[in-house]
Amino acid sequence: MTEPVTCAECVHFRPDEINPPAGLGWCPLRKVSRYPMAPHYCRQREEAEATPAS
Repeated sequence: MTEPVTCAECVHFRPDEINPPAGLGWCPLRKVSRYPMAPHYCRQREEAEATPAS
């Protein structure tokens, strides 16, 4: 991985319940708290696959 990523679009990330866009959330895979838009390196990040429109 060469580019830093964010947790905001990761399927594993659990956002803060009070302030989802900016609050400190939780990554259950790495067992760490992260801000959704803070860039960092992560090999476990997965984006939800887009479903084709019918």
